[in-house]
Amino acid sequence: MKRAFAVVTVIAAALVQAASAESTTVLIRGFAPVFGNDTVLKQVGLKYDVPAPGDQQAAAALLSRINVAADVVCRVGPPSEILAAKVEKCRAGAVSQAVKDIGSSDLTAAAANAK
Repeated sequence: MKRAFAVVTVIAAALVQAASAESTTVLIRGFAPVFGNDTVLKQVGLKYDVPAPGDQQAAAALLSRINVAADVVCRVGPPSEILAAKVEKCRAGAVSQAVKDIGSSDLTAAAANAK
């Protein structure tokens, strides 16, 4: 049973690009594991421009940024073999939810091809 949920908002300046008039933000969030059965809810706001339809290069670049943000969200402390599977589950769920929230068919295809 998860005993404690702490909400932590992480601001990752390296993940936030300059906003243009058409930029929007998606929350990359996940329950990062900690030792024991506890988790910590973490989230990062990721600003992005919606890729133009058919622009697979832009979709792949956005997917790469989503993956970096998911790594930031799901890692707690130094790497641990004990928590590795839980970290990966958190990361995969955060990426999947962000792709779904954005709703771009090209981004969805890029994510499916990356698996």
